Amino acid sequence: MRKKQFLAVGLVFALLVTMGTGLGFAQRGGGRGGQPAPLDEATILEDFDRMVELIWTDEEEDAWKDADTDEQKQAFIAAFWEGRDPTPGTEDNEFREQWMARVAYANRAFNEGSPGYRTDRGKFYLIYGPDVIVAQENKQVAGSGVGQNAESQRGGTTTNIIWTLDSTRNPFLEGKEDVTFA
Repeated sequence: MRKKQFLAVGLVFALLVTMGTGLGFAQRGGGRGGQPAPLDEATILEDFDRMVELIWTDEEEDAWKDADTDEQKQAFIAAFWEGRDPTPGTEDNEFREQWMARVAYANRAFNEGSPGYRTDRGKFYLIYGPDVIVAQENKQVAGSGVGQNAESQRGGTTTNIIWTLDSTRNPFLEGKEDVTFA
């Protein structure tokens, strides 16, 4: 009996450590070695407009729509990132690397039948980054039938995901303690 209790406690501890590690992993925005798996160039060329729709200007969007060939699109992408490079003249473009790492992570972590960077959680993560997310809680909520999916309309439950925020890390989040994704 004592051995079973010890194993149960050990299993719960391991689960808690794994969950905590997962959150730290999410906060770092990383994959193995702290880096997310990179997106391949074909995916970037095909989906670039959707990956950067949160940060480009109307003029840039129009220019993208006018690009007909892959060469024109590649030239646009190079100019797009060059204009956002915080350290022009250096080999690295830290902004591009950070944004594309966030896209890759969101794509993997928040995939809900569509690319993760297109989901609400993915968009929040892209805009505010991993440093503002302190904790995550999954909360079961009884269906109200209003604006809910078919399962919750039948009196079932749905899961809300609640992120606890550190609003001191981003002035645009001032006074915001958490965000709920239903």
